[in-house]
Amino acid sequence: MTTKPGGIALLKNVSTLMTMIETIKGRNIGLDSIGVFSGYPGYGKTIAACFAQNKHRAIYLEVRSTWTKKEFLKKLLQELSEPNLRGTATDLMDRAITVMAGDPHQVLLIDEADRLIDRKLTEIVRDLHDSLHIPVILIGEERLPMKLGAPDYERLHSRVLRWELAQPCDLDDARALADHLIPETSVTDELLTDIVSRTNGVARRIATTLYAVEGEAAKSGADVMDLSTYRGPIHTGQHVTRHRKRGAAA
Repeated sequence: MTTKPGGIALLKNVSTLMTMIETIKGRNIGLDSIGVFSGYPGYGKTIAACFAQNKHRAIYLEVRSTWTKKEFLKKLLQELSEPNLRGTATDLMDRAITVMAGDPHQVLLIDEADRLIDRKLTEIVRDLHDSLHIPVILIGEERLPMKLGAPDYERLHSRVLRWELAQPCDLDDARALADHLIPETSVTDELLTDIVSRTNGVARRIATTLYAVEGEAAKSGADVMDLSTYRGPIHTGQHVTRHRKRGAAA
């Protein structure tokens, strides 16, 4: 597996998102062009979005929990390098559509898309889609498809062409992360398999654990880290608890 194009490890979820975008770009005339890429936190969805942004020169928005319609549109215009941010929400929408219409190969990536629902911004996305007919990829948490399935969002839900779920990392993904993040440290498949299992395949926790493996290797002077030699932490996501001594007062 290639690991370092543009400084990002090519995990399977990166490939999944890239395939989704290419499929939507190559769709038949008349089909809608919204994709939904969802999954649990830490699976690497944002990393995949960053790779897709660089590959396609896409517009990338990360929705904030405080955004209004105007703030969404102002941020979009900033990403389009449009200096004029004055006017009503309608003015800003018209300006964004005019600018984006100049590039028929444009791709719009919207991360933290769950907040579109929370902030009642879904109609902005529908307007952009219907006006531009470009790929619009909504990236969010595991329950995003269920949220979009509510009756209030049928007009957006019905325009989704592709649904994809981000998957937990497997051994190949962990190997790609290790080769990318700690290339000077040799990690056995046995140790990587244990890390994948105990982190539930969460890319973020695997990456944090790999840095700990690198530190342990440097400290011990070991050329290879395996299951029997690694004594450092594995970041499972469980809370740290304080162990009471037997007989200690409550």
